[in-house]
Amino acid sequence: MNRTLSDYFITTVIEMRTSGETYDAIATKLGTTADAVRSCWRRYQYLGVTSDEAVSAKSIKQVALTKRNNSMTAKENRALLQEHLTVQDILEQIKEMTGSLNKKKSPKAPAKAKGRTAMTMEAMISDVHVGKKTDTFNLAVCRARLRHFTEVFLGEVERNNKIYNVERLILSFLGDNIEHSNMHGLESMVGCEFSNPEQIKWAIELFLTEIILPISALGIPVDIIGIAGNHDREGEKRTFNTPGKNSFAWIIYETLRLMTTQLGLSHVSWTIPEGAYLVINVYGNNFLHEHGDNVRGNNYPTINTHLSNRSTQIGEILHGIRLGHYHRYTHYDNGRIIINSSVCGADSYSDVLGYTSLAGQVINYYVKTANRKSSFFRSFLVQL
Repeated sequence: MNRTLSDYFITTVIEMRTSGETYDAIATKLGTTADAVRSCWRRYQYLGVTSDEAVSAKSIKQVALTKRNNSMTAKENRALLQEHLTVQDILEQIKEMTGSLNKKKSPKAPAKAKGRTAMTMEAMISDVHVGKKTDTFNLAVCRARLRHFTEVFLGEVERNNKIYNVERLILSFLGDNIEHSNMHGLESMVGCEFSNPEQIKWAIELFLTEIILPISALGIPVDIIGIAGNHDREGEKRTFNTPGKNSFAWIIYETLRLMTTQLGLSHVSWTIPEGAYLVINVYGNNFLHEHGDNVRGNNYPTINTHLSNRSTQIGEILHGIRLGHYHRYTHYDNGRIIINSSVCGADSYSDVLGYTSLAGQVINYYVKTANRKSSFFRSFLVQL
């Protein structure tokens, strides 16, 4: 935004925002863009305000900026300052989005045919990395790939409903929803299309419009789980203090939960653990779900040991595990271990280290059976 703004522009933004007007409404009045209004508000919102709280907030931001100026490049300073100044924008945008949603009547589930076996289908959604920018990936590509995955999933539900009774859908969000623009300093910023607040905003919108709403429109009960990944946490270093809750993923999932509630989608339920994992029961079998950054290697012995340790830890028999993190579809032991691919696909990181990272997401199928040890039926990688 231009640094030289008229007094009228600044005063109008402050007065209208203080009275509760939206950025879009102010932009219309001033004949400008919502982003320009938002930028002006961030810079001048405390102009003329003398409350201790406002002065303290302004002072803290100035001190933080001064400290960073001593040790970081100008580009890093601008990006980091943008992160801190726009956190409030995230909450305001969420409030505006949620408040504008109108309740819908939950659709009826398809009638169950007599004599058909019950089936549950699971969409594994992980390592989306919204905001990541490569030669083959950006926001538009991300949207197109998520939409394609959902279209395939809907087609699979329709196809399997002709043979089975698909009675339950599981959407397993397994983390790394965003790329995180300052996780590794300047290196991360160079590889991002936009900063964290915008990454969070787009993740919420894409997950709602391209995945949750189309799938919930089937009327079949939908169970959604939300696990945090390492790219979702605020800092580079891992935290052992409720890592699920202390992450950007918590904002994304809780906002989506509020939205589905506001929309009146009573057949959609959410489970958002404060910790690092969750166990889901499917036809009597327990399947462990977590991101995968706590597993020390993408190989059968290591993952099997991790699964065994978790089983001992929680005191339950675990029949399988579902992971993301490694960006490579892996399937061991008849569905006991399944690792998801990624939406973003190959990048310079995988290229330098020689990893195989094809864009794709996984669909798992489970059937109710008394003849086999596991309810897992098959797994299908949707290449994107």
